[in-house]
Amino acid sequence: MKLPIYLDYAATTPISPKSAKAICDTLSDPALLGNPSSSTHMYGWKAQEAVHAARARVASLFNAKARDVIFTSGATEANNLAIRGVCQGLSSPHIITSSVEHKAVLETCQHMARNGAELTILEPDENGIVTPESVASAIKGNTVLVSLMHVNNEVGSFNDIDAIGELISGINPNIVFHVDAAQSAGKVDIDIKSLAKIDIITFSAHKFYGPKGIGGLILSRFARKKVSSISFGGVQENSLRPGTLATHQIVGMGEAAAECKEKMSLDREHVLLLRQTLFNTLNECGVAFNTNVNQNLAYPGIVNMNIFGIEPDELMLQWSQVAVSSGSACNSQTKSDSYVLQSIRNGKDKNPSSADVRISFGRYTTREDVTEAVHHLTAALSAVSC
Repeated sequence: MKLPIYLDYAATTPISPKSAKAICDTLSDPALLGNPSSSTHMYGWKAQEAVHAARARVASLFNAKARDVIFTSGATEANNLAIRGVCQGLSSPHIITSSVEHKAVLETCQHMARNGAELTILEPDENGIVTPESVASAIKGNTVLVSLMHVNNEVGSFNDIDAIGELISGINPNIVFHVDAAQSAGKVDIDIKSLAKIDIITFSAHKFYGPKGIGGLILSRFARKKVSSISFGGVQENSLRPGTLATHQIVGMGEAAAECKEKMSLDREHVLLLRQTLFNTLNECGVAFNTNVNQNLAYPGIVNMNIFGIEPDELMLQWSQVAVSSGSACNSQTKSDSYVLQSIRNGKDKNPSSADVRISFGRYTTREDVTEAVHHLTAALSAVSC
C-alpha cells in the first residue's frame, strides 16, 4: 500500500533517524534502566547523566541555561503550567492573550477566567498578527500575564515577540510574558539572551523532529518566582512537574534539538524553496492564500489556502493521495470553520463552496512531493467539476 504524500508537518514532524536511534539506544542500554531520580546506585546516576546531557542540548537550542529547562509531556501541559502556575492563588489577576492562540492556551485562559481571573482576548490584524501596540493598550494595573504564540499553527504568521516583550517590560516589568513556541522552536532562531523580555517559552519535541509525548518550558529566573506547581507527588523538575522522567524521550528530544540547531539555516532555505515551488505550481488551481506570502510575516513551512469550487469533505475525499489538514490537528475532527481564520476574517464565514487547507512541510519533504501533490489537487478539482 502506497502511503500518501505527507504535508502535515505543523501537526507533527517525522521523527529524525538520529532521534529515533537515540531513543532505541537508551531503551536497550542496561546501564540506563534506572530512574533518574534514584541517587543511591549507578543505574540512577547513569540515567541522570543522560537527562542532564539532553537538558543542556535542549537549552542550547534557545541559548538558555540547562537549569532553566523544565520537562513536561509536551506543549499542552507546559502551557497549562505556565498560565495556571502564574495565576493561581492571585486575587483577580488579569491575563492578556489573543483569539488565534492554540486551544491549549485559549482554553486554559478561559478556565482561569471562570475561576476569578480577568481575561482580555486581543484580535489579530488581517495577517493573523497580534501587534505590540494592541498588547500595550490592553495592559492594566492588575495584569500579571501576557500569553501569545510566536508562530501561528494554522497560518504561520509571526508575532514580533521582541517588540512585544520590550513594550511589556517598559510598562510593567513584573508582568510575565509567556511565548508558545510550539511551531517555531527548532525552526526559527530563538536566542532568549538577545530578546528584550521572554519569561517563559513552551515547546513540544514532536514539532521539531523529536518524539511525541515530551516537551517543556524554559523559565527565566524572574518567572521561577512567579510559577507555582499545578500537580503534586514528587520533587522532580524543582517540584514544578513531579513524576518519573522519561529518560528515552528526553534523550530523543535532546538529539532532535541538537540536530535542529545544526541544520536550522539549511532547513529554512529548504522550506523557502518548497514554498516557492508550491506557489509556482498552484497558478492554475484557483486558490487564494489565507497565509501572507511575504516571508517576513509568516513562517514559510506553513501555507494556508482557500480553494474555490469544492467543499472541505469532498476535497479530502478526492485528494486522498496527500496528507494535509483542513485546520489544526486539534480541530480537524470538527465541522465548523476554523476559529483562527474566522478571527482573521473579522468573524465572516468563508464561501461554503470552498475549502480551507493547511499545507505544511519541512526537512524531509522534496520538491517532487510538492509538485505531485499539486498535480493530484488539479485532478481532484477536475473530477469534481466534471
